[in-house]
Amino acid sequence: MEVKKERLKFKINAAACSGCRTCRLICALVNHRENNPKKAHIKIIGRVPVPGGYEIKFDKCNHCAECAKICPMRAIILKEDEEVGK
Repeated sequence: MEVKKERLKFKINAAACSGCRTCRLICALVNHRENNPKKAHIKIIGRVPVPGGYEIKFDKCNHCAECAKICPMRAIILKEDEEVGK
């Protein structure tokens, strides 16, 4: 019997993003086993001319949720975490 893996849904709070790119590093480490953020499935894009403004985009994300677990600013939140008030 095959178990279907449910895809997680994220809530993005770009205003909370500090631009540290820790999410990119953990994504590359978990998904590619390399310390190479260029291989990450997530992009952090600085919004010009807004100082400190960032846009968070997912590219080919497999919803492993490691980025949400490690984000120090909680800019990426699992919707199920939000629902239980974590």
